[in-house]
Amino acid sequence: MENEKEAESGCRWHNIDVLFVSDSTENIGEENHRILMNFFISVLKRLGKDDETIHIAMAQFTPEAKYEFSFDSLSSRVLQSIKNIPYTPCRNPDCRSRATSINGIAATALSSDKGNRIISPDILIVVSTSLYQIPELNSGELLIKPASITHAFLITVGNFAPSNGAKVRLQFAATTSQLGAINFESLSELISPLCHSVASFLLVVMAEFLSPSIFGQNNKSLSGQPADLTWWNYLKWDVPTCTRTNEKNTVFWTVACDSDTSNSAAGTITTSTFVLILACVIVTALIFILIFGCAIYRYRNESMSVLKAT
Repeated sequence: MENEKEAESGCRWHNIDVLFVSDSTENIGEENHRILMNFFISVLKRLGKDDETIHIAMAQFTPEAKYEFSFDSLSSRVLQSIKNIPYTPCRNPDCRSRATSINGIAATALSSDKGNRIISPDILIVVSTSLYQIPELNSGELLIKPASITHAFLITVGNFAPSNGAKVRLQFAATTSQLGAINFESLSELISPLCHSVASFLLVVMAEFLSPSIFGQNNKSLSGQPADLTWWNYLKWDVPTCTRTNEKNTVFWTVACDSDTSNSAAGTITTSTFVLILACVIVTALIFILIFGCAIYRYRNESMSVLKAT
């Protein structure tokens, strides 16, 4: 029943592969690691019931790569697996020299032999801190060639306002969205925004993935999916984005502006929007009062003129 209520929030993910990557280095700590795992679980619970069209995979940056499980259908078993993930940062002095990257983790976890479905969009959700950002690419590392359209969502804990780094886009992703929370305790306030943010970009995928303007008029299979796609068609799409914040100014997130879920992601009307609407109402009321006052004044003058004439 609880899952059904949460699913009514309007958050809908379907036919996608989701890879969660958590910063599990020494600077995170046991308690924050637990908060982070609960955050992932809460996001998935927003999707409602078990869904075989949604595949989940999990990896940790310790800073070595630690792959917890490959793609598996969304179920209570997956949620329990995430809950049981231990906090095991690599404390070996040589860890830094063997540190992986987002590109390196994606190259392994998003490979087709790991259960990644080429016809399904890939959602990459990475959580790190403002103290240390997981690098996108290590020196001398080859950039991966994505097998599917990839939408990256980079969450920074300890950062509220989007920084210059928010303009950086992962080279192998079609879109890169920046999200932030002022601290780990505020991550819970990003559950619904992240859910809606992903949903907003998936709507764009459904519109663009079948669009002849990108893949050509005759480049579709009978199933409606484009055929013979080359990997560079998956890179850096020009999707208009909007940044939103919550009322307490403790989190921010990004949505695809053209999607139907962009407004619902905010959850409530922002203060600036409310002030603008209120100002318009007041100005409109003043105009009506002025017109009404002028009409009364004119009527009284005409009445006085008639009385004087008689």
